[in-house]
Amino acid sequence: MNKKFITIVSVIILGPFTISNAFQDQAYLAYLRGLLALQSGNLAAAKEEYNRVLEIDKNAVPVYRDLAYVYWQSGDREKALDSALKLKEQYGDNLNTQLFLGSFYMMLGRSNNAREAWENALKIDANNETAILYLAAYHSANNNPKESIIYWDKYIQQKPDSAESYYHRGMAFEKLGQLEKATQSLEKTISLKPESYEAYFALAQLYEKQERLYDAIRECEKYLSFVPDNVMILLYLGGLYYKTKNFASAEEIFKKADKINPNDSSVIFWLGLLAEEKKDWPQAIEYFETLRENDETPMLLARLSYYYSLNNQFPKAIEYLKRAIELEPKNPNFYYLIGLAYDDMKNYGLAEQNFKEALKVKPDFTEVFFNLGVISDKQGKFEDAAAYFEKSVEIDPKFARALNYLGYSYAEKGIKLERAEELIRKALEIEPENASYLDSLGWVYFKQNKFDQAEKYLEQASNLMSDPVIWAHLGDTKIKLDKKAQAWEAYTNSIEIQPKNYEVKNKLKEIKKDLNESDLQRAMLHRIVHTYENIKSFKCSFFIKAEADSFNFEFSGTAIYLKPELVRIDVSAGIFSPQMTIIYNKDLKISPRALDQDIPAEVKEVFINHQLSLEEFNSQNIELSKKGRYFYYKAGNKILKIDKKTSLPKGLTIQNGVSITISDYVYKDNIHIPFNVNFFLKGKFRGRMLLSDFEPNKTLDSSLFRIENNTLK
Repeated sequence: MNKKFITIVSVIILGPFTISNAFQDQAYLAYLRGLLALQSGNLAAAKEEYNRVLEIDKNAVPVYRDLAYVYWQSGDREKALDSALKLKEQYGDNLNTQLFLGSFYMMLGRSNNAREAWENALKIDANNETAILYLAAYHSANNNPKESIIYWDKYIQQKPDSAESYYHRGMAFEKLGQLEKATQSLEKTISLKPESYEAYFALAQLYEKQERLYDAIRECEKYLSFVPDNVMILLYLGGLYYKTKNFASAEEIFKKADKINPNDSSVIFWLGLLAEEKKDWPQAIEYFETLRENDETPMLLARLSYYYSLNNQFPKAIEYLKRAIELEPKNPNFYYLIGLAYDDMKNYGLAEQNFKEALKVKPDFTEVFFNLGVISDKQGKFEDAAAYFEKSVEIDPKFARALNYLGYSYAEKGIKLERAEELIRKALEIEPENASYLDSLGWVYFKQNKFDQAEKYLEQASNLMSDPVIWAHLGDTKIKLDKKAQAWEAYTNSIEIQPKNYEVKNKLKEIKKDLNESDLQRAMLHRIVHTYENIKSFKCSFFIKAEADSFNFEFSGTAIYLKPELVRIDVSAGIFSPQMTIIYNKDLKISPRALDQDIPAEVKEVFINHQLSLEEFNSQNIELSKKGRYFYYKAGNKILKIDKKTSLPKGLTIQNGVSITISDYVYKDNIHIPFNVNFFLKGKFRGRMLLSDFEPNKTLDSSLFRIENNTLK
């Protein structure tokens, strides 16, 4: 073998150590045999040959590095460490030795020694990339985010295109709670390496912490474009859709996860919750029964009991609660829930019995005292009821429901009105925006003949919640104040929610007799304007079939509106229509931009000049007219048409040539919602629009209405 070649290999591998000429060939050959043995997996032979090298010349210290590695692979940690320490004794001030020792100590699980070795390496070479990287990773792994950021920054200075470094730096900032810096680092990771799908998920979690749920959804969707079958991410995305009340998308995602991983308990749980949101109790029961078959826990039995109760299967609900008590006999909640089930069955004796069993386990159970009061009140035993309510607020002076219930009960009976006011005011101190409590206080003042004060609180209550009792109370108060047109409006609202309340119906008939047609016309207008001005946002699906002078078309999609003037239309892709988003946010933007020229100018004008508000009609200066069964109102360039019989708008005309007629309504969330709408734009563009899945006054993120650089956010 060529001696020159052997010498070069030895210098590279072993480093510069000297072996006496007499034994040089033997040492080199022993070392090479050790290498070959190691490569073939013969650790015993490798140890033997490396030790032979050291027998020949004790100065061949770098061989200890290879010997340490062989001992470690053999499982002899003590001898491995001994070999590494001998290397350290001879070459401790050598950069490569310190780097080796750091890695070797990590293999042995001695991370503090590893850190010390890498820090020694930086004392030798302050800019050594390997040592900086190892120390950055060490501090990240050991939850030292401040220190890790120092080293990641140093490494990024030398390797500015390292996407992984920005990723780990971002995670360190996240641990420190510096979410903005964490976001910037992760966004940089993605810009350097768009396929870094783990960064999309990390960014989604950051956005969720910042309550930027729609941005979090977007990042999850990007992740899934790389790894579409990751069940964990699908579950996370489904949870985000659930949080944003997008239950249809959540269900689609969870069903996809179920196909990938059938019978996954987490997926089934979420699908059960979605069934609950739809109030599909049989479906919710089916999902949670599947979970019960695998793991019958007390809390799962309690949830199933709840669903069976809502499905009017009270015996089954009670059966499951009794089973829960067998599993967890010291849990007072299960006795309490059985009491509620018997209450629903109007079996007040058994309800009371189980409530009292709950009190044996938990004597200060305020909810139980409250419900004992409720069932006593239902049985006409008001003195007992009042005592139970007083006991519940004695235990918990901030138990607002009990404070209000007792106060309202006194008001209804016209007794202890000062005590009633005191109780309800305490409830309002705890929940000042609670419409039911405001109604109760208003009713106390009504009973005290303080009608101006009653009106004040009942108006506040009606603005917060559309409830038949609140509207009826307000109507009664308006009558006392001789505001008959406003009383008509309040009673009408009450009857729409509760059509079979004949007492209120009779009051409404009497009011109509006393109102002249002009007052009735204005009352109808005020009611409609008030109702629609309270719609702060909505989301709905739509289908449009339209025609213009030169072409016909149809398409579907979703529309979103956020007061005062944010509009977004997402058009679904079809055979003849591309996917497109139109946003009005102070100006009109279209994505993709290439489709801008395909939208008729008349349609753009409607967006730019859109006025979804009816605020102009909130004026005494409007022009009134009537024809047949319709009232007409003119305000500026708008004319509103209302059906006298139904008190509902039938059309809106804007004098620039835009008009809308409404054929049909649905009643949802105490609002009449138009779902069959015809429209005309300057006589050139006409069509019909069907609306569905209308969701008024849901929380919407304003980021939905952003397009930056022609890219949807």
